[in-house]
Amino acid sequence: MALACAATALPAQPPTAGVVRIQVVDSAGAPIPDASVSLVRGVNEVVVAGTTDPAGRRTLTARLPAGPVQLVVRKIGHQRADRFVAWTGRDTLTVAVTLHPLAQTLSAVTVTERESIRRRKMTIDADAITSSRRGVIDALDIVTALRPDMIFGLGNSCPPAQNLWVNGVRQRMVAVDPALLVEARMGRRAQRATPHLRPTGRRAIPLDLQTMLRSIKPEHVAQMTANDCADLAMQRARSESAIFVVLKPGVAFRAGIGSFVVDADSALARIALAGTEEAVPDDEIVAPPPGARPPMSVAVTPVTPITPAAPAAPAAPAAPAVERLPAYRLRLIGVYDEESGAPVAGVDVVDVKSGARTTTTETGTATLALLPDGGGTVRLVRAGYRTRELPVAISPADTLPITLLLAKAR
Repeated sequence: MALACAATALPAQPPTAGVVRIQVVDSAGAPIPDASVSLVRGVNEVVVAGTTDPAGRRTLTARLPAGPVQLVVRKIGHQRADRFVAWTGRDTLTVAVTLHPLAQTLSAVTVTERESIRRRKMTIDADAITSSRRGVIDALDIVTALRPDMIFGLGNSCPPAQNLWVNGVRQRMVAVDPALLVEARMGRRAQRATPHLRPTGRRAIPLDLQTMLRSIKPEHVAQMTANDCADLAMQRARSESAIFVVLKPGVAFRAGIGSFVVDADSALARIALAGTEEAVPDDEIVAPPPGARPPMSVAVTPVTPITPAAPAAPAAPAAPAVERLPAYRLRLIGVYDEESGAPVAGVDVVDVKSGARTTTTETGTATLALLPDGGGTVRLVRAGYRTRELPVAISPADTLPITLLLAKAR
């Protein structure tokens, strides 16, 4: 059974009443009063909303079908927080949310009006997507309807975007959505009729990139940014235009499946994380009715002589909990060869102050989550290349990907 069929085979669940208790605190653990909290379905369908009391608490009651629902918390002077919770309606959910203060930074004297226009037209965040009056059903709509300059760059001066990075990982996919093939055929006929005009809009985007963008839900997007040939560093490195997507905390992406909420109880999420349809039996894909217990199967095996059991190995220590960083902490850096423009893999990216390090992948990219809030200085080291140091800012106002060129040692 195809995975697409498995996703649509899930029966619609009837709405159930449930309660969510929310505790909102700041980075020091102090409660935040008067914070706006809301349960949202889709991009901007607010089901229920309210504000926190002086103790930073709020209880929301709603009636929703079972499945993931988005909890949005806002407070002036703090960064917006998004959490996806599994709505079951059978018990009370308790959610703790930490709000991080917005970094108050002055604009650098080197910022020009053109750079301001570039940021406005080549970047979009969750608030801009939510407040848009144009309906969007996927990330492809975000690019074509809300930020069309992401396709050809400012002034339509560049080739169309060719690559997609999601959470700092370059995505590659060969399979194309069959529904897009019909549109592609119609586009080719129109192109033959008007050879003097180049394709516009979504017709200019490669089909594999269209397929992946269509599989990303707009409510899962924290930020989207595009780099084009007008970026001098990218142009010197002879790199193709690209779109960078940062997903909200608790959301993952897999090419061929799309964006999904990471939920250990979700059979579809386990399929996506495993990457194969066989990872979860077919009978787990169909959800049982509410309150039903899974059937118990008993296997009958022949009686065999009892032999002394080997001593049990000591249990492995539990893995530490993974810290969920805010989206702006996942700033991307790309390292390229200064002469050829090829991505440089295996570059050690080291935080000069703490000594923490990460390594660029085969695409020459790495995320700078090792740097603290506010940023620091990174040192790039690789055999055969000159070592470079670079000051990097990490804040909600500094999220654009960084492109760096490395010169070979002589």
